[in-house]
Amino acid sequence: MRIILRLKLIGIVKNNFIESTDPLEMRKHESVIIVDQAYEEGLHKIEDHEYIQVIFYFHRANDYSLKDQSYDGIERGIFASRCSQRPNNIGLTKVKLLKKDGKKLRVIGLDALDGSPVLDIKPYSEFID
Repeated sequence: MRIILRLKLIGIVKNNFIESTDPLEMRKHESVIIVDQAYEEGLHKIEDHEYIQVIFYFHRANDYSLKDQSYDGIERGIFASRCSQRPNNIGLTKVKLLKKDGKKLRVIGLDALDGSPVLDIKPYSEFID
């Protein structure tokens, strides 16, 4: 089954990671999410949340496999892993919001490469999530 989806790019990731690397290492460093001016109003009161979820596109992923080996060496199905090589190249990461400055969000914990398109941002809620 093939469905055509139209997604809106709401922002872009800026950081020092231009090539795929260990996501655990990436999460130790800061990134800036620059939200497109058309969506800046949607950030109103986001700083009330310590953590946010970022949905982004793995724009440099080329292919996928339905099985992957995890850090512990155990082979798992792609839907049972956090591998970036996914059928739809969509990533989701919970990050700590360090600062909001206009349309820029400074975060730590993001495992997206520099230039990754941001598709959505949601507040993290321990109660719901």
